[in-house]
Amino acid sequence: MQVRLRTVAINIGTNLGDRRANIEFALARIARFASDLQTSHIYESESWGYTSCNPYYNIGATFSSDESPHDIYERLHAIECEAQSTVHRNADGTYADRRLDIDIIYIGNEIYNGEIIIPHPRMHLRNFVLLPLLELTPDWRHPLVGKTIRQLASLLEEEGLEVRG
Repeated sequence: MQVRLRTVAINIGTNLGDRRANIEFALARIARFASDLQTSHIYESESWGYTSCNPYYNIGATFSSDESPHDIYERLHAIECEAQSTVHRNADGTYADRRLDIDIIYIGNEIYNGEIIIPHPRMHLRNFVLLPLLELTPDWRHPLVGKTIRQLASLLEEEGLEVRG
């Protein structure tokens, strides 16, 4: 089966070590297979879903791919492992600090429920995901919710999020 070329949107987050260097590392590795990589500004925010003394840097990125969601996930997960990133959840299931976390936010208009869920099930709740995508793909429409990135971002407050680069 031939898969068509479509836009992949990801979010890269880091709150341990040299956050800027961690993002640059991830982007350099992604650029090896994504020749049309586009990125947003870097945003700094507090942790989401847990309390941490270490604020996050997050950046949105898009690229084109004809690979399966599983193959894209495997490529991105390998980059996390190469960065010696820790698991992003504690033994009790709560979130944890991490050197590098790369989430697939969407792949075209696909809906995928496998080892990952696409579109990302909590994307609409997170400014650190929506605001970078607002720079890159403001008119992308969520296939389940029916709202654009611009509409979803307008529903959330911009509290606690600062542009860092």
